[in-house]
Amino acid sequence: MEPTACLGGIAFNNERPLLRGNVALRRAINWALDRRALAAEAPAYSASPWTHLLPPCFPGSITAKKLQPYAGAPNLSKARLLAAGHLRSGKVNIGYRSSSAVAKAHADVVHTELIQLGIAPARIAVKAVSGTDIHQAMGKHGTDLDLGSVSRGPPTTPTRWSSPSPWSAGSRRTPWSRRGTAASSRERSDCKTAHDCARSASSMSS
Repeated sequence: MEPTACLGGIAFNNERPLLRGNVALRRAINWALDRRALAAEAPAYSASPWTHLLPPCFPGSITAKKLQPYAGAPNLSKARLLAAGHLRSGKVNIGYRSSSAVAKAHADVVHTELIQLGIAPARIAVKAVSGTDIHQAMGKHGTDLDLGSVSRGPPTTPTRWSSPSPWSAGSRRTPWSRRGTAASSRERSDCKTAHDCARSASSMSS
């Protein structure tokens, strides 16, 4: 069985009022995310908690746990301190691909953790988007989605994705930033060389 290098995560829309210019809340959500719970929704042995944009075995990836920017387990006390005074107002829409049970489970995890941060449940809506339309919805300016579940996908060229996981980069093409949540590869030990993983990721994105 060949390992693959891909990521799943929660994307942030940095153009919407909730997260625009709101670095403190973006950091807070990253600390609130339970990446173990997100990874557990994937099929057995196919995902592990991850906290930055490059997947395991990919050239430049940070594999030492002590150097990871966030943790697999949430740190709610730290998250709440960061979020205090930055929760803003208005609706918060979480999008997910309706055909993916994993994406729905991820959206539900995010819903719960936004409430734990102090956002009123009545403000939060979990919205199903049919098929691959989720990528179109998340890839255009003016969408009403604030966060989106990306259940699986190969590494991407940094765009304006700030990814909770790891998922912060910037692009002119989309308002989103991807914060990383879970990485799949088959286990890290299966990755023979960085070249193998790079080749695998490259073939997936072609």
